Amino acid sequence: MKLDNLQCNIIYDLYKNIKNLDITLYRDDSLSTGRSIYQRDYAQVLYSSSFRRLQGKTQFLGISSDKFFRNRLTHSLEVSQIAVGIAQKLNFHINEKIGKTLYDMEDIFVLQIASLAHNLGHSAFGHNGEKVLNNICKIVDFLIDDISLVPLTKEKRKLFGNFSQLQLGFKDYYYLALGLKEIVFKCLQRDQRVKEYRAKGDLVLEKLFYFYQSNPNLMSLEYSEEFSNLPSSMEEERNRVIIDYLSGMMDPFAFSEYEKYFGKIYLGKK
Repeated sequence: MKLDNLQCNIIYDLYKNIKNLDITLYRDDSLSTGRSIYQRDYAQVLYSSSFRRLQGKTQFLGISSDKFFRNRLTHSLEVSQIAVGIAQKLNFHINEKIGKTLYDMEDIFVLQIASLAHNLGHSAFGHNGEKVLNNICKIVDFLIDDISLVPLTKEKRKLFGNFSQLQLGFKDYYYLALGLKEIVFKCLQRDQRVKEYRAKGDLVLEKLFYFYQSNPNLMSLEYSEEFSNLPSSMEEERNRVIIDYLSGMMDPFAFSEYEKYFGKIYLGKK
């Protein structure tokens, strides 16, 4: 990372302008509790059930007790460490170049909160699970895959306020990243275990969605009540309740729910 004085000043001024915005959502009780609102948020994320459930959600490969597979929880912890590391390095360079401090301890808590929370609500079975649920309900009209550049139409650029032809991705190493992605996925697609796990996930989510659509009372109380409080004319909103319920499941729980109602998972023709 190499920054000149002009770049350092631009980053510093931009960050300070953002930090000066009044976006406090609730009372700062740091004087009475000894901790700031950001420290409180950090603790709430860390001890939330949604964060704990990330340990049972696929990150790249399936969840298994006899293999070392990364999950959404380990991924979120790694993202938090990387984010803080980047911030510390950026802070060091700006201090070295222009003698100013960019981040303080409170900012580090904000970075950690954002990093730990970025996967909350992620569906079971990884990004493929997202695509399955989206294909059922068409919640969004396109999905953005990781580590790739997505061309934006004129309408999308106007909608997002983005004047670039591409969204996300890599500026200097786009083709390298694209090539690595293709190689990795080709290798994984040859692995029969990955194919089977993905196919099972597709089957489980699709079958459970339509099952809960006909039997909403078998969802947990919170979701079944929310579903029943919506009139039958609000089909899209009712479907979203089911999607939210499925998205909160860990992979093993989704498997157990399927087997409870449909029996052992069987792939292929009988």
